[in-house]
Amino acid sequence: MWAFSIAVDGANKSGMDFLDVRVRFVYKATLYNLHLVAIPFHVQHTGLNMFEHLSKVLDVLCPDWKHRLIGVTTDGASNMTGKNIGLVTRIQNVVLEDSDFYRVWCGAHQLDLVVKKAVNNLYDSSFVTTLDNLVGHLRAHKILRVDTGGLCPRVVDTRWISMKTTLRWIVHCEQTVLLHLRETPGSPLPPK
Repeated sequence: MWAFSIAVDGANKSGMDFLDVRVRFVYKATLYNLHLVAIPFHVQHTGLNMFEHLSKVLDVLCPDWKHRLIGVTTDGASNMTGKNIGLVTRIQNVVLEDSDFYRVWCGAHQLDLVVKKAVNNLYDSSFVTTLDNLVGHLRAHKILRVDTGGLCPRVVDTRWISMKTTLRWIVHCEQTVLLHLRETPGSPLPPK
């Protein structure tokens, strides 16, 4: 009997919400980790809504998925892992009772939380607020996009590696950014 696990993540790309699903399985001693589908989402990312959408897709792609699914990896958000109504709990409740089921909290998301806590401990609370204000300002000025060769990346709260990308962009474009801030009335000048 073959089995598989899935990794599920709710996301938003270009203003479109979706549920991203990856499938993981072993075939001939090789572990495969493949993108399965991005399910468009036009309702709230509740555990029930995600379960209903995901179940419909799995019912079509693998009608006996409830007998083959051995685990789910998620980001640890309450709508994913909630004790009573989370997506993973709902999935676990419908898979075969006599099989082992693994709930995995993504290591990358756990690391993101550690880095977020470290940043908050290292800097006062105004650091992230000031950075967010600066990034919002820089992203709003189209002329600055031309001068720097691109759009300032956002800091994504659940992907703290994005802070590195954002800060690296600001440092790389430092002279242009500082000139722009000095010449733009009402710009969020960083503290000296």
